[in-house]
Amino acid sequence: MKKIIVALLFLSISVFSQSKCDSIVMTTVDYPAVIVNVDSALAKDLFNKTKSWINRYFKNPEKVIIVAEDNVYLRLSGLDEFSFQFMGTATYSLNYDCEISFKDSKYKIQFINVMSKELKPQSYPAGFFNENGEMKGIKKINLKMQKGVLKTLNRIHFELYNSILKPAEGW
Repeated sequence: MKKIIVALLFLSISVFSQSKCDSIVMTTVDYPAVIVNVDSALAKDLFNKTKSWINRYFKNPEKVIIVAEDNVYLRLSGLDEFSFQFMGTATYSLNYDCEISFKDSKYKIQFINVMSKELKPQSYPAGFFNENGEMKGIKKINLKMQKGVLKTLNRIHFELYNSILKPAEGW
C-alpha cells in the first residue's frame, strides 16, 4: 500500500511540474505570439529540438527554414491544409510563416502571413473582418473557416511542443 501511495505521489508531482502550453488564438488583426515555458531547458536545446522536429515534420525541410539564427530564432515558411464542414467537407491549402524565438526555459511562437491562395488570396485573420472588426461575408461560413485554420495552426504548434518535451531516445 505504501508503495502505491509513493508511486502516486511521484506521478502527481511529475504531471503537475510539466510545462503548460496555450493554444494559438485569433484576433481581428493577427495571431498573437504564444510564450511556452519549458522547465530548465537551454535555448540551444530548444533550438536543436525544433530543428529536429522540422526535419521530421516537413517533406523538404531545407526549403522550409527561411531564416535561422543559431540558438535564437527560426522563421519557417510552411504549407499545410485546413478543412471545415459546410454542405460537405471543404479542404484548402494553408500557407503560413512561423516565427520561433528561443531563450533559456522558454520559446515564443507566432504565425504570420497566414493565407489560402485558393480562396481570394488574402491574409488571415484580416480576410475574415472588415475595417471595423466586424465579420465579413457569410458569417456562418467564415466562423467555420476560422475554426479550421485555428485547428491546423494549433495542430502544428502542439506537435512541435510535444516534440520538444519528448525525452531524447537513447539506444
